[in-house]
Amino acid sequence: MTRTAGRLTVALLLAVFILLALLLRTQGSASASAPAQLAPPDQREAVSLNPAQADHVLTEMRGLLASIRDIHSAMAVDDWGAVSAAAQAQGTGRGKRPPEGLRERQPPGFRQMSSSMRQQFDALNLAAAKGDRSAANAALGQALNTCVACHDSYRIEIAD
Repeated sequence: MTRTAGRLTVALLLAVFILLALLLRTQGSASASAPAQLAPPDQREAVSLNPAQADHVLTEMRGLLASIRDIHSAMAVDDWGAVSAAAQAQGTGRGKRPPEGLRERQPPGFRQMSSSMRQQFDALNLAAAKGDRSAANAALGQALNTCVACHDSYRIEIAD
């Protein structure tokens, strides 16, 4: 290769490198300056609650999750007494009163799902008392399906 051909090759490689660097830089800045994709609006029905009501509902939900965890752990070691106690704590006879005005702010479908879910915990309690794993799993599965359906349908919105 002649000296001129060598210089030409180096110059061409350098030009390609510079063009590639500019191209990558341009693409990076174009994507950085592009408008952010907005999330689609939440289509779930809003349940408008005051702060005390929202706190109550969210505390109940955390309690449900803790009970489900406890039920799952107890079922794994056939501790049907613990399954029954955890299910009973979330059933219809749990004795907790909601804050004033909460029921009036909940849509009928929300209240119906809550009632159905609590009834499934009652069924789970009865299955646990018999040591019936199949019925206990079915009741727990139905309760969880109700939880998912409710979360798919409703969202909590804090209002005064």
